[in-house]
Amino acid sequence: GEFRAMSLEIVRRYLESNINSIKNHEIFLTLKIHIKNLSQKRSDITSQIHLIKILLVLSRHCTKEEVIYFLNYLSPIMIKHSNSICSSAFYDLLIWIYENHSDFKKDLRLCRWLVSGLASRSQIVRQQIRIFWDNESRLT
Repeated sequence: GEFRAMSLEIVRRYLESNINSIKNHEIFLTLKIHIKNLSQKRSDITSQIHLIKILLVLSRHCTKEEVIYFLNYLSPIMIKHSNSICSSAFYDLLIWIYENHSDFKKDLRLCRWLVSGLASRSQIVRQQIRIFWDNESRLT
């Protein structure tokens, strides 16, 4: 609950301020152990949002394979998440990855996940994804 969310917030802030001095592989291995448990606790929305924020920080420094590992766990849960704030944060992560990781521009999994946002139950997410796809360069 609350303690987990505070701990994840501390981890995120630590990563943001020290990411260049930390070995990314060590962070990846540590998070890999916990991601499945954290992502499946649907009632702990605050922790899930913090987890997505941590992944956003890490995705700037992870390999494509590491990013895909996390997304494979999160996408089935977050795409159908009943909380629009969680879903929106997840789609923010996907959009950031698409726009900032050149390896992902032609990745069919990422594009499929982004397209799935158009069918989201959340009007906020549908609008967010419509705005994202409303760009000629993304549709080529």
